[in-house]
Amino acid sequence: MKISKEIKSNKPMLYGAIAQLGYATIEFLDSLYIPFIALGLIPNWYTTIPVVNPEIATLLANEPVWFIPIFWFFTAFRIASGYWILQNKAKGFWMAMFISVITLVAAFFLLPFAVVDIIGTGIVVFLLIMGYFKDQPLLKEEIT
Repeated sequence: MKISKEIKSNKPMLYGAIAQLGYATIEFLDSLYIPFIALGLIPNWYTTIPVVNPEIATLLANEPVWFIPIFWFFTAFRIASGYWILQNKAKGFWMAMFISVITLVAAFFLLPFAVVDIIGTGIVVFLLIMGYFKDQPLLKEEIT
């Protein structure tokens, strides 16, 4: 994959895209773990996760297979956005913002465990916004 010159010179944007791709890798590996739980080959560590919402806790404990499409949804959006950001395409930035907002809203249903998601998404958003506004002054002085 070729990284554009503009992104190579914009370090916050580059690191944000790399963080987004790393986050996608974690979610993809998590989705690969679930079929092994369903087959009984490895223990279900989801039962040890403290989740406030009892319906989600029950689903994680008894039917974690239902989370595979959710993980794939987030993984696909994170991979595509990270890849497009590295190619300096605006749709990658906006897709990353879109999936990050969804993550931040959905994270409140999985508290307190989702603090990890909030921190990871916060890092990605912070880096991407820093890269987006890299060359713009925060306060413009007006000439009178």
